[in-house]
Amino acid sequence: MAFTDPDVEVAGYVVTKDDWNILVNNWKASELAAFTTDGDMFIATGANAGKRLNVMGSLDVFLHEAGGLEADVSSYDGFVLIDGGASANWKMSFTEVDAPDANDDTTDGWKVGSIWVDVTNDKAYICLDITDTAAVWTEITVTTAGHTVASHSDTTATGAELETVTDGSDASALHNHTTANLNDTTATGANLNTLTDGSDAEALHIHLSASSTPKVWVQWEQSGAHGIAASYNMTSVTDGGAVGDTDHLWDTDFAGNDYCIVAAAVTAKTVAIVTQSTTGATTLTMFISNAAATDEISHLAAFGAQ
Repeated sequence: MAFTDPDVEVAGYVVTKDDWNILVNNWKASELAAFTTDGDMFIATGANAGKRLNVMGSLDVFLHEAGGLEADVSSYDGFVLIDGGASANWKMSFTEVDAPDANDDTTDGWKVGSIWVDVTNDKAYICLDITDTAAVWTEITVTTAGHTVASHSDTTATGAELETVTDGSDASALHNHTTANLNDTTATGANLNTLTDGSDAEALHIHLSASSTPKVWVQWEQSGAHGIAASYNMTSVTDGGAVGDTDHLWDTDFAGNDYCIVAAAVTAKTVAIVTQSTTGATTLTMFISNAAATDEISHLAAFGAQ
């Protein structure tokens, strides 16, 4: 039986038996299946064709297989959890005024993974266990606050202040510290406890004082090749030409000629005399028993500003 286009109806048109027959024939031609189950619905599948689809069953809600939640969510507070083919309320709360406790459990509708936000104290929690009267919640609040010294240029900072570290700062920079001015050779121990950012820790540890630290020292063999056994800030030690004379050349010159030289040898009754000195060098003459002479092992140290 084929589908027949009905006549165009106009106002006041009276349905005749022929019109009714056309309507019945068209219904049969669409081959619609009969309603068989609560929740059945007819869905068009094409021109003048359709099929029966059970979308609600007997639950008065749309089924999962029809794209529905299969639940009346009008009383839900949170999200819909579909687990094992069944829908349930995954309770959440974003308006609490305090923290959850062990009594906020399954009897109140909470589930593992439920979120609780305390808007009074600006904290968030997640449920890990919903056992009755023994619920477990853990805080998941994330903070981004960092730590630092109020000002790295504050050279009066105390140890307690240096315990505070800024967000995004370089820890190594904090550890590489020194006095505000390493050229201040009058700095006391207390001054050296004042640290600044961006300085060189090694420079702090070898801070040189003009009054107490030797700027040059050397141990050498005066006889023979005048070989240097050990030294600091020395360029060379050479034979001065005359008996007992030795020339010493510094790596770094002194600021002036007014610096102090201390020298000695291993032989008893040896005296070292400075016969000439400049900012960059000196000449020593060794005397043994009041006579110019050479000695096997000799020592020298020089103090002063450079």
